[in-house]
Amino acid sequence: MVFALGACGLAEAPFVYVDQAITNDKQKGELVRMGMVRVCYHDPDLEQARALAVGVCKEYGLLAFQRRIERDMCKLSAPNRVTFRCYDPKMRFQSGVWVNPFNKQSVHDWRIEQATLTGKPISEIYAGPIRDLPDYDDQLGRQDDEVPMKIGE
Repeated sequence: MVFALGACGLAEAPFVYVDQAITNDKQKGELVRMGMVRVCYHDPDLEQARALAVGVCKEYGLLAFQRRIERDMCKLSAPNRVTFRCYDPKMRFQSGVWVNPFNKQSVHDWRIEQATLTGKPISEIYAGPIRDLPDYDDQLGRQDDEVPMKIGE
């Protein structure tokens, strides 16, 4: 059926999936949830979906890596959803886990770790590119130990 939609011209261009809890105003900071960008797409459009996610992360000075593809998670005209994690290559815990730059507590913990390792005061430790964004719950937290695949800069 998905092929039939594409053949009939009903397939939709990739778009950023916005959770119901987030308004459709799409102000900066609202498209990225828990440091993630989710893009809905139709099968032949995966590369366009990747480019869209890379662009969203880049708006914040971050890179993107693909975490997973889920089938039939969006609407019929763009049924698949691919999830990307936005990350800063400079911000990684000693354990190898990437810091969620949208979570103030995660950034703070990383800065403390870096201050301890380098002997520098915390005020001299890089704080990441994100400023003045609300805290989002990072339910993935430090359990997310996947190694990112660099897709774009």
